[in-house]
Amino acid sequence: MNLVLIGFRGTGKTTVGKKLAQRLGLGYIDTDESLEDTCGISIKEFVEKFGWREFRRKEKEVVKGLFPLDGYVIAAGGGVVLDEENIRNLKRNGRTILLTADPETILDRLRKDPLTGGRRPPLSRDLWEREIRDLIQMRTPSYLNSADYVIETTQLGVEEVVEVIIQWWEGLK
Repeated sequence: MNLVLIGFRGTGKTTVGKKLAQRLGLGYIDTDESLEDTCGISIKEFVEKFGWREFRRKEKEVVKGLFPLDGYVIAAGGGVVLDEENIRNLKRNGRTILLTADPETILDRLRKDPLTGGRRPPLSRDLWEREIRDLIQMRTPSYLNSADYVIETTQLGVEEVVEVIIQWWEGLK
């Protein structure tokens, strides 16, 4: 069984995922990193060169390749829930945990994250907060419908989120 972290960018999926995998002795996969490894360019470059539609198609291929895996923590890209087939594939052998945070916290985390400029496709520079709010509002039904468990990370540190997930995970066994 895999643990799959879903949620908007900046909610902690990558950071929490790596620590969680380490603590549980599981493998770790980030779908965005897998896509970049497969394509040989950053997601930002991929989207600039080929567009969002092609990115989502490629993301779907990456996700489809993950469902046979067992014993991994998977950090899924923020928009992976936009495709129902992605969620079916991730849930075939996994439990999904939605990480959330308020838009202000997400914006602050993105501004401090060195990956934001180099790897991530840009949000509208002048309207980040508004765009974050709009995208979260649009995606929330898909996030909630896809989640087996939800953790609000705004007031929690990485170790606290990891502990909450481990307690939940141990309760399933």
